[in-house]
Amino acid sequence: MLNFRIQCVHCGADLSKEEHNTEHILDLSLGGQNSSENKTLICKKCNLARARLKQDLFGNTPQIAMWNFIEKYIIWSFITLDYGHASG
Repeated sequence: MLNFRIQCVHCGADLSKEEHNTEHILDLSLGGQNSSENKTLICKKCNLARARLKQDLFGNTPQIAMWNFIEKYIIWSFITLDYGHASG
């Protein structure tokens, strides 16, 4: 039987059955799709931090007037999901 070690894409922590969430790579509220291609596994701590950051930056409903901040958040999100927190 094969054993897999899955790590959080943000912080590198080992993910257990209880300590992970499925995260949308591009948030649904920012135009992301609810598809498997737009999802990744992430630890609960990092998922909460991402949610708090987005809430602090944009509130519940991002507005087009915030596009400059939204664009930076999206770029940060993609970079940190690809290369971890140390990169962003």
